[in-house]
Amino acid sequence: VITLTGPGGAGKTRLAVAFVEALRLPSVFVGLTDARDQADVERALLIAAGMAGGTMEALGMAVAGRELIFLLDEAEYVVGPVREVLHHLSGHRVILTSRRALDVLEEAVHRVRPLQGDEGAAFFNMQLRAARWNHAIEPEQIEPVLEWVDELKLVMEHTAFDQWVRVSP
Repeated sequence: VITLTGPGGAGKTRLAVAFVEALRLPSVFVGLTDARDQADVERALLIAAGMAGGTMEALGMAVAGRELIFLLDEAEYVVGPVREVLHHLSGHRVILTSRRALDVLEEAVHRVRPLQGDEGAAFFNMQLRAARWNHAIEPEQIEPVLEWVDELKLVMEHTAFDQWVRVSP
């Protein structure tokens, strides 16, 4: 198990996907954004593996002996449930993106830090070119943008959490 940790927007998912693509092995991408418990994690895993309505035991048998990579994205809200389903994926490579580690014995944790300065400007300019904008940003201009984005993400997370708490039983 490899876990890429870091703040939201640091590029964990992008890095994980690039890593999986570079390995050129069959992979299963499991988005956990909407998962809240073990049943949700299992359902997302089964759907991503093309076995909607199946069981975790059936998944384990179906993938036994196959070389697969499972990429579990945004696992930070379901760390406990993800720990519980890992035994169904034993023998396979598992890559997680999360804001925190699983804290399991077989886990290698890699911290992904947000881009800053020259790196941030280069990445931002690459995105501007991809969007066909004829503008470039200098490294010293990127710091206030990145700080603003970090603050905005924090406000959005707190707002979303507050809304979730209000509607939760």
